[in-house]
Amino acid sequence: MNSYIIKLPAKISTEQAQPIFSKLDIDYRKSFLQEVDRVIFDFSACTSISPAGLIYINMWRDSLLELGKKTFYRKSNPQTDSFLKRMNLIPRADSDEDIAITEKFFYDIHCCKNIHECSRAHRDIVSNVVIKGSVPDETYCAIDYMINELWDNAGVHGYECYDAETYPKPVYICALEHDSCYEVCIGDRGQGIYKSLQKNNKRFQDINKKDSVKAAVQNGISGHPNGSPGFGLYSAAEFIRGGNGTLYIWSSGCYLTISSKDDRIYNGTITNGTLVSFVIKKDAVIPFEETLNTHSKCHQSTKEYIDEMIGGLFDEQ
Repeated sequence: MNSYIIKLPAKISTEQAQPIFSKLDIDYRKSFLQEVDRVIFDFSACTSISPAGLIYINMWRDSLLELGKKTFYRKSNPQTDSFLKRMNLIPRADSDEDIAITEKFFYDIHCCKNIHECSRAHRDIVSNVVIKGSVPDETYCAIDYMINELWDNAGVHGYECYDAETYPKPVYICALEHDSCYEVCIGDRGQGIYKSLQKNNKRFQDINKKDSVKAAVQNGISGHPNGSPGFGLYSAAEFIRGGNGTLYIWSSGCYLTISSKDDRIYNGTITNGTLVSFVIKKDAVIPFEETLNTHSKCHQSTKEYIDEMIGGLFDEQ
């Protein structure tokens, strides 16, 4: 049996994830070679992994498993090992506890197979953010709105589930509290932004990949044939700019970062699917109402949104 070992770096922060993903791309491609039967993810040097890194590895592993390959892991130090178990990246026993971790807000990787599972994950994250952080109402609503739009985009655009409630592959959702901010990451293994825009917007038949990813965060661009207004990524970008956070998008071989300072796009290494992560400070005040009022169908006050919508669509009664 032929094994391939992937040595993971000491740290995978979201800010530095793209250079790390580029280095891991060689391992990514080799792990899928026909002669490889076993793939070993070596965490022995790891001390920390962000939600973007966790989902990236999880999507990678799931793709290998679908091809019938066996995957294994090598442990890190006890604290990191406990964290990886709590985040559901490696198997854990019910008795596993780490006080330093449980005192922090975290939402372990959930592989959601339908809109109901996505909505439950969404509701749990928002509840933890509100309880733990006591964030301002505007920020509370903006975080809720962004999470809803991003997981919905993953299912609808990534997997072309314009009407279906069940996805052919999972939508991955993960969140974590840092010292001064929250990070939420959502990913899919679908068609990517470039192919989605090519299919759904005639203006983008001949556009290149970088221009398509940049265009996707503009108002009214990334909708779909069944009436979506294309407001989700645009609103997320505006929330992030207004709240001095950062939005990271990997899709179609491109890597886009959005912040209050500027937008930057680079060559990326994620070609299958889309990975979106946002980082926002706990004390941020995001212009929720101002942003929603730029869309003719979204005139809604913060109070109205909290009363009517907070916690995601399709909540159980």
